[in-house]
Amino acid sequence: MEESVKEGKIKLMEMATLDIVNSIFFFTTSAFVVMNVFKLIQDKEVKGVKLLPSCFFSVSTWWGMYYYYQIEQMGGFLGITLLAIGNTSWMALAIYYEKILNKENCKMGYDTDYQGILKFNKELAASQLGILNEILGADFRDFSKEVQKELVPNANAETPSYINLELTKDFSGIQWDGSEKSYAMVSCVNAVTIWMRHKAPYCEDFAFVGTMHCQGEAMDDRWDLVMEDGIAMEVKTPPSGVKIECPHCE
Repeated sequence: MEESVKEGKIKLMEMATLDIVNSIFFFTTSAFVVMNVFKLIQDKEVKGVKLLPSCFFSVSTWWGMYYYYQIEQMGGFLGITLLAIGNTSWMALAIYYEKILNKENCKMGYDTDYQGILKFNKELAASQLGILNEILGADFRDFSKEVQKELVPNANAETPSYINLELTKDFSGIQWDGSEKSYAMVSCVNAVTIWMRHKAPYCEDFAFVGTMHCQGEAMDDRWDLVMEDGIAMEVKTPPSGVKIECPHCE
């Protein structure tokens, strides 16, 4: 009898130890998920992730809450509860940003073509091109608030997420890099101009020349990015003539 009681206590101690180790993994995973939640709040867009598998992972944590409560492993229950809260928060934000906010806020939609090349007003040396390449394709949100304010000084201007621009093959200018969800292109070009004037040597008068033709998903969502005195500006170029609707289309 005493041996059975002793064995039972040992078994309970072993289960308690396993519960503690399991809860440590859950608490650590929860911390990483919370980091993803804050990163998503910062980025306000979802890339490279399918929502359906993420939904399944969230549902599995809800089941885990019930399971650990039933087997009375309170450490695991508390840990997976935090994980479920983190996963559910991430899912809610992801659905909001992906399905609602992006469709409302991205003026040019997901499919926008930017045709044309903006040439440098003077030939750049290799060291100057290297400094230029530091900002092309960069995540604008990785820059400090001070640098962001310096590059986009106009408080009413649209703030970019990524600088979706690249060098041309002959290194004579820049062009759109073909990325989806490219918007705030005027701010992108002006930010690159300010970056070069402040960072690159002998580029105090750096500027682009030329025009980009921009076409959104809607037929009348058309405009030109025009350089005037070294500053990028948006000029609307709506289609001319009378709009004709197909009688067979609703």
